Amino acid sequence: MTQDADQARQGAASTVAGWPLRRKMALALAIPLLLAAVLGGLRVENDYADSRSAASSAKQVTIIQPAVDYLISAETAMVAAQSDSAASQGDLIDAISDISANADTLVQARDSADLTDLQAAHVNALLDLSQGIRGDDAENLGPATWIALVRQLESSVSQLITSVNAAQETPEPRLEQLSQTMSGRLSLAMQQGLVATSLAQSGSQELFSEIGVEAAAIDRLAGAVAGAEAQTAELRTANTRHASQIRDDSATNLDGRDAYAPYDQITDKLLKGVTASLNEAASDAQRNALIGAALTLFALAVAVAVALYIARSLLDPIGKVREGALAVARHRLPDAVARIRSGQEPEPIKPIDVTTNEEIGQVARAVDDLHRQAIHLASGEAQLRQTVNAMFVTLSRRSNSLVNQQLAQIERLEHDEEDPKRLESLFRLDHLASRMRRTADSLLILADAPNRAAGSFSLTIGEALQA
Repeated sequence: MTQDADQARQGAASTVAGWPLRRKMALALAIPLLLAAVLGGLRVENDYADSRSAASSAKQVTIIQPAVDYLISAETAMVAAQSDSAASQGDLIDAISDISANADTLVQARDSADLTDLQAAHVNALLDLSQGIRGDDAENLGPATWIALVRQLESSVSQLITSVNAAQETPEPRLEQLSQTMSGRLSLAMQQGLVATSLAQSGSQELFSEIGVEAAAIDRLAGAVAGAEAQTAELRTANTRHASQIRDDSATNLDGRDAYAPYDQITDKLLKGVTASLNEAASDAQRNALIGAALTLFALAVAVAVALYIARSLLDPIGKVREGALAVARHRLPDAVARIRSGQEPEPIKPIDVTTNEEIGQVARAVDDLHRQAIHLASGEAQLRQTVNAMFVTLSRRSNSLVNQQLAQIERLEHDEEDPKRLESLFRLDHLASRMRRTADSLLILADAPNRAAGSFSLTIGEALQA
């Protein structure tokens, strides 16, 4: 039986129902806290992913300025290559040197701009297409070759800008405006290159086509670029004047390098605006990620603290009730019953130290009531025992008094009787009376009262012989 009971307890302990209360409470609290921690971690990871994405977008934009500078230097070289004058040859040499320097800058920007594979491919294509205008034979390239290469470069730069814009979480309209600006600037460079050639008259149709392309680009920029109204108005005026000069066959260099100033101002404004906006977005994303992580950690810490507080508010009273109930069952109640049975007053009942009114407090009060009722029952039992003992003592003493009187009367009769038969009858009566006295003494023993057997008294030889 004991072995079976031990096995039953071990089996119960191996199941959830047999676990200690602290383990059950820990499991009940650990699961939701673990889920909250996982969800919070995913939220923080998502915020940091957004922050990294915003920072990457801000770094990717840094490739645009070197690419634009590279394209501008190629356009300058293309315009210089259209003329046979000595000054233009010097400008061409300087422009080719600028192309090489801007190419090195573009390579450095590519390696540090955190570009995607597609963006890096556009940059590599941009560099590969322009190898011919960076070599030693660049000065010997023909005007048509320069025009074709510059058009390809402008297309590659536009594709690079489009890929950078597509990688943004929210497309940046200023990058599209930058592409339009590059398109209008290229058209102006083409006009200056065509005007510089000796075939200007025969190529007038191509000139007017470039005039129209620039005018369309200016129209798209007008009103779209905030704060660039003066530049777009200046560009429109210059475009109209250039068209008039070409019609009048009075165009020389179409304002030279000064004609690009509005385009450069618009480009600078757009790039600065995009860079500032993306840097601010990256900073905001990083700040939001840090704040989200801090709030998540704080919320988890508060949840853990509240869970521990609630667990302690449950486990501590339960532990007190358990200890109090075990103390009542094993020590206080047995001691009180022993004191009551010995005729002493029991010690005052010490309530369990749980003062709440919820379920655990009600259990504590119930244990106190059980303790109180048990002592009350023990006291009633003791009083009943005392009453029965008193009744036994009274009956025993009355019987002893009557038996003693009877024995005294029998002794007188025995002393005066001479008839043997009657004397034998008197002896029998004496014996029966003695047995009645022993029965009365037994009642005193049952009543735990002092009697002749328990006390010190004298016994005569005659009484011993009669016994």
